[in-house]
Amino acid sequence: MSAEDVKRALLEAVRSPTSIVILTPDYVWALWEESPGTWKQAWWSFADKEGGVETLDVRKALLYLMEEVKSSLVNYSKGGFKVILAQHELEEILSKIG
Repeated sequence: MSAEDVKRALLEAVRSPTSIVILTPDYVWALWEESPGTWKQAWWSFADKEGGVETLDVRKALLYLMEEVKSSLVNYSKGGFKVILAQHELEEILSKIG
């Protein structure tokens, strides 16, 4: 998936009232409700310079969220990741994507 597609999706996510956008030193990841019963996730790996956007049902979205917390975020020390709450916080991240 192109960097531009991922950037558009991340902007969509941060504007959504149901979004979770997480930044780590290695990647940015977002999960948000697109419409009732339909969720999306987007991610970008800074090292690999690749990412994606995927449409999910509610069950899969919750499973991905649990997996993110259980397997990924626990590997970062306190302060090793940041929850992005506003578009202005996302702007600097988007510039790293290209």
